[in-house]
Amino acid sequence: MKAIDAELARHWSAATLAAVRQDDPLAFGIERLRAAPGTYAHDLADLEAALPPDRTHAVSRGQAEAGGRRTGPTPGSLRRRRGAPGLHVASQRHWGRRDKQALAGCLRALEKVDDDVAAALEAERDARRQLEAEKAAQRERAEAVEAVAPQRQELIQALAELDAALDDTRATRVAAMAAEPVAPPPWWRCRPGPGRPTPERQAWCGLAYRVESYRDRHPEALGHEASGGVAAAIGPRPADRWHRAPEWDHLAGELAHGVALVATAGELAKPREPVLESEASSWLELVNRAGQVLEAQTLASERGISRDHGMELGL
Repeated sequence: MKAIDAELARHWSAATLAAVRQDDPLAFGIERLRAAPGTYAHDLADLEAALPPDRTHAVSRGQAEAGGRRTGPTPGSLRRRRGAPGLHVASQRHWGRRDKQALAGCLRALEKVDDDVAAALEAERDARRQLEAEKAAQRERAEAVEAVAPQRQELIQALAELDAALDDTRATRVAAMAAEPVAPPPWWRCRPGPGRPTPERQAWCGLAYRVESYRDRHPEALGHEASGGVAAAIGPRPADRWHRAPEWDHLAGELAHGVALVATAGELAKPREPVLESEASSWLELVNRAGQVLEAQTLASERGISRDHGMELGL
């Protein structure tokens, strides 16, 4: 069953990409367009995971280690040079017990030094062998990367085109939602009714644009419509304990105060100010202004300043 689902996803992704390249990105619906990047991203991840691991850092470490072992005389060889004269002096004497002891001590010391030097040379040989192995592994990776470069570039290009299609169609999608005569989903209760463009509708479009942006980038947020509330629009809050969710938190706060944001945007609009029905930048600017005013009014209320007086003060 999973294999069949994967094959269907790949089929629809290829069909959607073909539609994008024919300048008809929504030919199979927004759901297909949103799902297609995930298929190509999964294929790209599988392709890169199959490559031999990158050994760049291991090669650098190996070069440093091998280079350090062969630079200059080793501590063992230096100790041997210093101990050799003592052995020579002790070996020239033939009387006294102390000279025999000195000779034996010098011999033991030189044997220890010889062992250290031999170990250092073996460690250098091991480091060189390891370095050559890492270089061979890196050459194998480079060959594998080169072999899959065309396929990898195709996947990257497909992802770029699909992401661009989502961006390019977003404002049009939001404008169509704003003009839809049927009742909006529960999380869009703040949407003004269809009709001529108004500042309130412009602000609603700004909120909708942010929601659509989030849903386009986070397919896991889809499919929670039955949950109601904010989760119906942008899914449940990410539950990964190791990561914060500032984007979700901010957008959830705006949606929770959507009615107030839309109403405040209507009060902020200047008389006869032109309203651009499909200009995303103007939508977002108005939402930002309304959000700043609401935040300032909340602070003013906490300080005992009336709402009307706060508006007079520009709060």
